[in-house]
Amino acid sequence: MSCWRRYSCDVLKNVDKDLLHEACKELGFNYDESIKEVSNTWGEDKVDAGFIRDGKELPLGFIFEKNPDPFNNKVSVTVAGDFWSTGFNEATFVDTLSQIYQKHNVITQLEANGFIVNSIETNAEDEIEIEAYAYA
Repeated sequence: MSCWRRYSCDVLKNVDKDLLHEACKELGFNYDESIKEVSNTWGEDKVDAGFIRDGKELPLGFIFEKNPDPFNNKVSVTVAGDFWSTGFNEATFVDTLSQIYQKHNVITQLEANGFIVNSIETNAEDEIEIEAYAYA
């Protein structure tokens, strides 16, 4: 059923947009910061970036809240819009996006600290397991 909502969570606070793009691509969509409004027959919402999948705009987008610290270019993210007929699961979307974002975040931090990522797997409990090593 169609319903306009806004979702946020702690993991999507202080995010790096480049890593957010990677997480979105893994979920099968991208976002376009030139899209400032998302809409369908049942409503509309102002956003900072709209979702694009297979070349089509979806009635979903991101609202970015800039960090007040001028030396931190990260943003907090809220998902806004209507999940009806988008193919995304409204109940799990933000959790899934957060988990995939954190995977990319952890891998980036590991590699920046000299670790080599050996494998990335999802276990039976849908938890992401990253195996990494570094030489001392």
